[in-house]
Amino acid sequence: MTGKIVLLLGGILAVQSLYITSVPITNWGNYLDPVECPTGSFVTSFKLRTESYRGQAVDDTALNDIEIRCTNPTTKRVVFTGKSLSPHDGWGNWGAWKDCGTDPYVFSGFQLRVEPNQGEGDDTATNNIRFKCRGNSNGTTFADVVEGDGGNFGSWGNWSLCPALHGICGYRLQFEK
Repeated sequence: MTGKIVLLLGGILAVQSLYITSVPITNWGNYLDPVECPTGSFVTSFKLRTESYRGQAVDDTALNDIEIRCTNPTTKRVVFTGKSLSPHDGWGNWGAWKDCGTDPYVFSGFQLRVEPNQGEGDDTATNNIRFKCRGNSNGTTFADVVEGDGGNFGSWGNWSLCPALHGICGYRLQFEK
């Protein structure tokens, strides 16, 4: 997978769509179709499908998919669970569900752990993701940071943050086949 994930945002208090992206460390592959929450709901939990390190002579893929749960902030009910149609489906194992708590908090920023081009070495690109949380009762203050079960290759990039009163309501992945 490449080091780029595009996240779709929606306004917590307004119907507005924006996009935040990560700075591309690599640019391999094509984008998959977006995975989006129903209108008015936001991403409140996720889990990662990752392949652990397999050794020097074997091609490692690292982060292979993300599954999300979307919650309606008014009813506090999960209204959607979905994942991309990854070309690496079946590679690696699913980690545990991660969330921000019960406010309900929504994800309002992300940070990627990306391994850059290794030349002749094995390139894994994106290994892990972190999300910043904002509470529904106060859509301007960041709360906890939640980290996925991904790998340790590469380094953490800069945060990509939503504007105040916005939350993440979908994503789009880029994969090398």
